[in-house]
Amino acid sequence: MKKNKLIITALLAAASVLMVSISYAWYVNYNKINSFKFKMARINTVVTLYSSTDTNYNGVPDKDKNGNYLFTYIGEESAVTDDISSSVSLNMLITDIMPTQIYTFKVHVKNESEVANSVRFTFVDYLGADGSSKISYRYIKAFSVNVGEVLSDGAVAFNKDDKTYLANAVNSDGTFSVITAKEGVIVSGTLDKDSSGNSVLNETDCWLRFELETYADLQSSVTSNGGSGAYLNVFSDENDYMSVKGAENIIFPLLKVYIEA
Repeated sequence: MKKNKLIITALLAAASVLMVSISYAWYVNYNKINSFKFKMARINTVVTLYSSTDTNYNGVPDKDKNGNYLFTYIGEESAVTDDISSSVSLNMLITDIMPTQIYTFKVHVKNESEVANSVRFTFVDYLGADGSSKISYRYIKAFSVNVGEVLSDGAVAFNKDDKTYLANAVNSDGTFSVITAKEGVIVSGTLDKDSSGNSVLNETDCWLRFELETYADLQSSVTSNGGSGAYLNVFSDENDYMSVKGAENIIFPLLKVYIEA
């Protein structure tokens, strides 16, 4: 009888140790899983680029029969990281240019992470496989870009004073510096709520308007914005500037979208 009691006591002790081990393992793995989920939730963003159909090139795209603006899908890039910042790059081109015309693109940003992200739109050099720049410098120096965020009522918040002149990023040695077109665009996370406790949209749209500026506007605006008049190295006079009319397949700097958690 005493022997049986000893065996039962030993079995109970072993079972207790086993339960402690199982509980500890569960606790460690639970925390590992939840830590992993938290890290992966910092940035999980898809950025999609569209071109517009705008028959009169006034910066307002045409609409379909249902009243929706006409945009055509170009491509998309994703940023998934446990870091606090990341970026994606997309390239664009304009097939035909005429002075004073506006060419509109749309960027859709969807935030699948749990926390809000801050988005910044920049332009950087577009390098080929051989390391040389692919940008159509002669033409892009004549362009400005303005970025407007689409509001909840469908209006697009453009400020005419927020134009970014690409000539300001062109260096004397023919390279292209990073230039910021817009920053501080906040995209809510999947867990964000409004003041009433309701879920909010975790995506937003921004329109990018590229405008072929007049020669006079370039002379005044590029200089006043701190530029070195780099466009003058391309357009010797107004007649030379007019020679860009009808140019095709203009390759722009890369659109680089920075995302910060």
